[in-house]
Amino acid sequence: MSSFTACAAARAVQPLPFAAIPHALILDPKLEPLDVRLVGVLLGYCRGKPAGWPSVATLAEAVDRSPRTVQLALRRLADAGWGRAEPAPNPTGRQLVCTWLAELAPPQPAAAHHAAGAESCAP
Repeated sequence: MSSFTACAAARAVQPLPFAAIPHALILDPKLEPLDVRLVGVLLGYCRGKPAGWPSVATLAEAVDRSPRTVQLALRRLADAGWGRAEPAPNPTGRQLVCTWLAELAPPQPAAAHHAAGAESCAP
């Protein structure tokens, strides 16, 4: 069996995780390629919810950039209307909200979100 066939068989058993990023976000001229990549990373921390709370340091490590570069990317996402930060009762003191997902999801009480556990996502 070729290595390609073996990889395909492995994915059939356990599919790779993925993030659905809106085409409009990908094509937004106000954003840089890093911003779009950061959204993909953030969505991994969201775990199917519209918000999560990874630290800037965690995001910086994931995209191999400095914390300041990640802060600027988050600002561009917020300025373009794709995300926002809001206070939340978790170790980071805030959550990052993917605005396009928040508009689609029913509101959740903060306590339920906090009970979800480990670090999560949003721009």
